[in-house]
Amino acid sequence: MTTPEAFANNADFAKRCEDALFIDAGACNPRAITRTILRTMDAMAEKGADHPTICHDPAIRLMLHHLAFLCGVDAMAMEHERYSIELVACETIVAAHKREKAARTQP
Repeated sequence: MTTPEAFANNADFAKRCEDALFIDAGACNPRAITRTILRTMDAMAEKGADHPTICHDPAIRLMLHHLAFLCGVDAMAMEHERYSIELVACETIVAAHKREKAARTQP
């Protein structure tokens, strides 16, 4: 596994950190943050960063943390009950969609 420190003397690493600090300072558009995260991860992968390096990159983690905060996921992580409610809601929606789709394809 390549460590994030391996990228420390790299302009790309500095740009990632700059983007992360900008986002953390109060960015409020989750779509824009998500696009920045994806663009950053893709750029890292193109430069040879492996999965663990990307997952442990401090800039990526800071951006993800702010996105989680914006979406209220940080609080949800501390509340297993809230997590369970969201999980069940998604499972219920998917199951209902599958039933509806199956009913439409029945003769």
